[in-house]
Amino acid sequence: MNRLVRRLSGCRLSKPMLFRGPSVGYRSPTGVGQEQHKQPLGFFSSLARPPSFERLSGSAAGINSEVEAMDHFQSDTFETVSTSRIFANRGANYGLIFDTRKLPKLKPSTVKRRLSKCKTYQGKEKSIRQSPWKLNRVCRLAAGLTLEEALTQLKFCDLKNAGLVASVLKRTSNLADIRHGLQVSQLEVAECFATKAMMLRRIKTMGRGRHGVLHHKFSHIQVVLREIDFPLRIYQQNSLSQKRKLLQHQHRAEQDAKAAKAKREEMHRMLKQQEMQFLEEKSN
Repeated sequence: MNRLVRRLSGCRLSKPMLFRGPSVGYRSPTGVGQEQHKQPLGFFSSLARPPSFERLSGSAAGINSEVEAMDHFQSDTFETVSTSRIFANRGANYGLIFDTRKLPKLKPSTVKRRLSKCKTYQGKEKSIRQSPWKLNRVCRLAAGLTLEEALTQLKFCDLKNAGLVASVLKRTSNLADIRHGLQVSQLEVAECFATKAMMLRRIKTMGRGRHGVLHHKFSHIQVVLREIDFPLRIYQQNSLSQKRKLLQHQHRAEQDAKAAKAKREEMHRMLKQQEMQFLEEKSN
């Protein structure tokens, strides 16, 4: 093990800890300890083993070698399981162990296959009065980030047309909400770039009676939003803080999705009720 096993709170422990409900026991280096805690490091206790984190941690899923880890992940059996249980009790009923050993790197074909199954949404903005080189400086701020982080970056960006790029991202996220009910916290910016558009040519007045060609450049913006594959993102992270941040993001995304679904169901119920009242009044 390259690093010490740490708790979910992030504090450093002098000894690797195993949590079993409200009681806490430890496994000493000599192997002497409580009987109920004679489990390999990186496993949950037998009383409460959250299936969500077993799929996110290599050793917690019973993986003892790099080959088994690759086969386990490439089988596409990972599921985005709810993490509300992890954050609701805060370790009151069970504890969590992060195994920070380096997991084997996934093959590019495996990552590509998983990402191809995620939903994608495209957005465009045409004929923007700015050169593609300057506009790409703004687009690079958003590319590769989650949609929340990208909107935050563009909000405090002083470059020209940063607000326009943010509006394109918001418009594309609205399309995702309309089609499949995906919220902002469930999306990431897969692509964001500017391309060359038409170019207006004008006369450039110069000294000594000479003239040249003046180019007025225009650009197009293309944005691709993709559904976040949280198990894949968490697996690819190296540090404990990054894994914890993504777990919290996943929990927030699930809460937003539940709230949006409840709101849609309530609106459908109210519309149906209005239709029934209208039909009753019409029949009377």
